[in-house]
Amino acid sequence: MGANTQKIQEDSLSSYIPRGQNVLQRIFKEHFDDFRELYDEKYAKNYGTFRLARITEVVDEFIKCGHYSKGLARVKCVNPDCGNDYFVPLSCLSFYLCPSCHQKRTLLFGEQMANEVLLKIPHRQFVFAIPKCLRPYFIHNRTLFSDISHLIFDLSNRKIDQSINYMLDNLENRLSLKQLANNAHLSVSQYTYLFKIKTGYPPIEYFIRLKIQKACQYLDITDMKIYNISQIIGYDDPYYFSRIFHSIIGISPQEFRKRKMS
Repeated sequence: MGANTQKIQEDSLSSYIPRGQNVLQRIFKEHFDDFRELYDEKYAKNYGTFRLARITEVVDEFIKCGHYSKGLARVKCVNPDCGNDYFVPLSCLSFYLCPSCHQKRTLLFGEQMANEVLLKIPHRQFVFAIPKCLRPYFIHNRTLFSDISHLIFDLSNRKIDQSINYMLDNLENRLSLKQLANNAHLSVSQYTYLFKIKTGYPPIEYFIRLKIQKACQYLDITDMKIYNISQIIGYDDPYYFSRIFHSIIGISPQEFRKRKMS
């Protein structure tokens, strides 16, 4: 008996089992015709006569949502330790009605807001929560709010100062915005905002300017070749380095050295 049970379980794992209709789909399938018959009498006055056709279309798609016979995609796991295939039924895309499709849309919308909208807002609001055990002290002594605000401001400035020192220690490397934010233990949006408030420049632009500033020092006090200087500050291509140098200083590295020598 145990062996038979194990074989059934193995067979079920290796074959696709459709999820079937959920409770909400069954309710619509069994009762939507009743709603449609009463629509003109009870709902058309408020929602419009022609809306029933659109509602019917959406409900029909929702009832079929997730059923493998209406269309599916075969997906293969890219994990080398897995490598299994599984089937994904096509979605109805009936937003605001289908819980599954609406959840996907909500997640995609939230992702778009976080990556494409919120990061471009020039102003930020930071919320700092005070532990319950400390709140009575703040209620009876309001000056503590001012003290803690100054403390938070000083801590933020200290994080940016530490980040600038980190840049100076890594002028020969290529640092991404995410690496800089992680080093400061801040999100990318918080880090970018605080950095620009303190320095007036976005972090990567400031990092590039530090590199060029260091290059100017080498050009001024050494006889190193421009190719070697570009490598020291993290640019393998000397022509690209020259373009960056010219865009910031206004002249080429060769011209900068000649003016210093003269």
